[in-house]
Amino acid sequence: MQSIPFIQYLFPNGRKTLIAIERPDDIVKKADAIFRQGFRFEIENNGQFIHMTVSDDYGDYDARICDNGPPVVDNVDNMIIEFDIAKAIKQRERNMN
Repeated sequence: MQSIPFIQYLFPNGRKTLIAIERPDDIVKKADAIFRQGFRFEIENNGQFIHMTVSDDYGDYDARICDNGPPVVDNVDNMIIEFDIAKAIKQRERNMN
């Protein structure tokens, strides 16, 4: 297993910190492909719920919300597996104009 970096926004003031979530190699490989296209993973934790996104400076391209705890890793995996890189690149091009 390897880790995937996420920018975590901490409540109440939105301070940023870098965290890593350990995932299987196939998930990390897809995450790396997403990173290579200039996207990043962000996460917010209010204690009860987790909100995670695939983002860049022009917008959010996927978002998931789940309970804090065991559901987080399944949601990380699903968000990465289901992320359509080509579709997000097209959306980014629209966002830039």
